[in-house]
Order: sequence, then structure tokens, then C-alpha cells
Amino acid sequence: MLRAAEALKQILDAVEEAIQEVGEVPSGHLYAMLLEHMSLDDYQCVIGMLKRRGTVTEDASHLLRAVKAKGVVAREWPRRKSTLMAE
Repeated sequence: MLRAAEALKQILDAVEEAIQEVGEVPSGHLYAMLLEHMSLDDYQCVIGMLKRRGTVTEDASHLLRAVKAKGVVAREWPRRKSTLMAE
């Protein structure tokens, strides 16, 4: 059982580190990168655990954001300029 707990901690730490690295990322984009490694249910469980840890937040549009630690500046997800509003 200890191995399973250690594996879960490694998964949580890796996903948390990935989100911290980019600052914010759409949840669907992150899952698309991980779908070969875990099921959707497992992914949602991991994200839920990170939110309960208080290290990640998720808004209504499913954008995951790293909770900034003191002295840490997280980068924002690159935003594209909309072509619908082009002048």
C-alpha cells in the first residue's frame, strides 16, 4: 500500500509542478497531454486533490491556475488575439 501512496504523491507533485511552471493552463489542454497516462476519472481526482491542497484553483471556464507562493511569479497561458474583433 505504501508504494501506491508514494506513486500518488509523485503524480500529484508532477502535475502540480507542471501547472506551477506555466502559471495557468486550460484543464482540457492539460488532460490532453496526460490522457495516455491516466483516465479522465483519475485526472479529475488528481485535480480535485490539488485544489483541496490549495496549490491549484479552477475557475468556471476550467482554467487551472497555480496558487502563487511568496516570491514566485507564475507565467500566464498565452492568449490569442481574437480574429472576430479584428478591425
